[in-house]
Amino acid sequence: MPTEPLNFCRMSQQEQLAYSTILRSLSAFADTIDISSVDKRVDVNKIFKALIDDNPQFFYFDKSKITTLASSSKRHLKLSSCIKKPEAMKMLNELNTITNPLIETAMKRSRDSYERLLYVYEHLQKHIAYDEAELKAAAKGKSLHQNAHNMYGALVERKAVCDGFAAAFQYMAQNMGYRCVTVSGTSDHSAYGNIAHSWNIIELGGKYYHLDLTWDANHYAENHAYSYDWFLLDDENALADHNWDVSSTPIATDASLMWHELSGLVANNESEIVEIFTKAVRKPVSPIYIRCTKNIWSARPIGEYLAQLLIDTALRCRSKVEIEYSWNEKTNCFFGRFAKLG
Repeated sequence: MPTEPLNFCRMSQQEQLAYSTILRSLSAFADTIDISSVDKRVDVNKIFKALIDDNPQFFYFDKSKITTLASSSKRHLKLSSCIKKPEAMKMLNELNTITNPLIETAMKRSRDSYERLLYVYEHLQKHIAYDEAELKAAAKGKSLHQNAHNMYGALVERKAVCDGFAAAFQYMAQNMGYRCVTVSGTSDHSAYGNIAHSWNIIELGGKYYHLDLTWDANHYAENHAYSYDWFLLDDENALADHNWDVSSTPIATDASLMWHELSGLVANNESEIVEIFTKAVRKPVSPIYIRCTKNIWSARPIGEYLAQLLIDTALRCRSKVEIEYSWNEKTNCFFGRFAKLG
C-alpha cells in the first residue's frame, strides 16, 4: 500500500490527526470509533469518507450508514452491519488468493507501468459483472447486496456496482505500487439518468488520470470486446460524462496516455477516419476503434456516418460487408467489427 494516500497528503495537520485516529480503529476492525480527541472544528464525516476513498480494504461494514454519537465528554462513530474480524480476515485472504497471482502476472508481463495497468483493467472488465438488481434497489434507496459496493463483491463474487468496481481496481493498483483513489460524483445512465457514481483517479509518472472501469466493463458485457473509452483520461475528457467536486481531487491535465491517442486511433477529419479504417480493413483488424475530435461534423448522426464510412472502405476490398457498431456520444468513441456472413 502507498505510504501517503492521495487524500491524506492534501489535508491540514488536524485533519491528518483525525484521519490517523480513524485509520487505527478501522485497521483493528472496530465497530465503534472514539473521536473524542479529534478537534471539533474538523469535519469528521468528510475525513471518514476521504479515508474510505483511499483504502478499499475496509469493506467489513456498510459504508453508507455511519452514525455519530455524542455525550458531554465523548464522541464516537458507530458503524453498521459489521463483519466480525475473523470472518473479515478470512474474506481478505480469499481476495488475496485471487489478486496476488493476477498482480504477479501483470508485473511479469511488462516493465511498463501503462501496460501493467492495461492488463489489469482488461482482466477486470472481463471478470466482473454489473449488478443490475442492486442498481434498481439503490434507485429506490434500498440495498439487496452490500458486497456489490466493495472489492469483495467485485473480485470474489464477481458482481458489483460502480463503487465495487472502483474499489477492486484501486486495490489492485495500490498493491502494484500505484497511488490510486476512488472518486465519488455523478454520471449519466441510459435507464436512470444522472445517478451517483464512483470511479478512480490514479497517479502515473507524477501526473493524474481518471479511469472508469464500470462504464468500460458494461461495454465489454454488451459487445464481448474490451473498451478503453474511460482509460487514463484528463479532467476535460472525464467531465464529458462525470461530475464531481474538482477542488477535492488532484488536477488531471494530461491527455497523452488516453488509449486511442497512444494507439494512433484519434481522427480530426474524414480523411483521417478513412485512413484508420483502411488500415483496419487491410490487416484485417477486429474490433475496430476510433476516437473523433470535436472537429468531426456530419449532417447525419455521427455513429451512422462512421458506420457507413467503414462499410464503404471495406467494400473496396470485399464484395459484401456487414458490420456491428456502437457510438459513445459522451466520449466520441466508435466501436465496430465485421459480422460473420453466411
